[in-house]
Formats: sequence, structure tokens, C-alpha cells
Amino acid sequence: MKRQGVNEGDSGAGLTFLHSDLYYLTGVVSIKDAIANNSIAVFTGLKQHIPWIRELYNKYTSYASDIQLGKRNLKKSNHVQPTAISRRKERSGLTRGSRRIQAGRPSAIEVKAKAKAKKN
Repeated sequence: MKRQGVNEGDSGAGLTFLHSDLYYLTGVVSIKDAIANNSIAVFTGLKQHIPWIRELYNKYTSYASDIQLGKRNLKKSNHVQPTAISRRKERSGLTRGSRRIQAGRPSAIEVKAKAKAKKN
């Protein structure tokens, strides 16, 4: 398997690890020197930001639900499209892994498999 790292344009991508067939998001790419091949990538840990992330998640999923129910406040300038995740009745914690949603850059094998599937 080819080694992968952080490249230009990856800022904000997730750092995940696989444990018991579940992917766990633990960090977000912050910065890396795009010119130097062997430079160190810096990731922001999510653990200390979970309360803030939950606050934003609840704010915008609540607003998206209001739009669906026709309760949209016209004075609000935010326009959030409801997603399949926001429509789920059971909302699992942000640190819980998911079999359905993979975060981060797909492996080279996954990219090749997807390209091959499109050709067929």
C-alpha cells in the first residue's frame, strides 16, 4: 500500500483511526509546508472542541428542522440545507465511530476500486 500524507488543499480534512471496524475522527488538518516533502503536518485535536462542535451541530440541525417544518424565521440569514444525518432520529455522539461515514482522504486502493466500478 502506498504511503499517504497531507498534501496541498487538505486543510480541514479529518485524521481518523480504525478500531473494531469503526472509524474515529480524532483531529483535523491545520497546516503543513506544501513545499517541503518531509515537513511535519499539524493537526488540531477535537477532544477539547467537542462542546463547541455539538453547540454548532445542534444549532444548525435545529434550524434545518425548522425549515422542513415551515417554521423558518425570515430574519435569519443562515440557509442550511437539511442532510440525511440531520434527519436521523437517533443522533449518536460525535466521537462515536460510524460504519457508513468515512472521514479523511480515501486510500489509493479505494480510489482505484471506485474508478474501476464506474468503468463497469
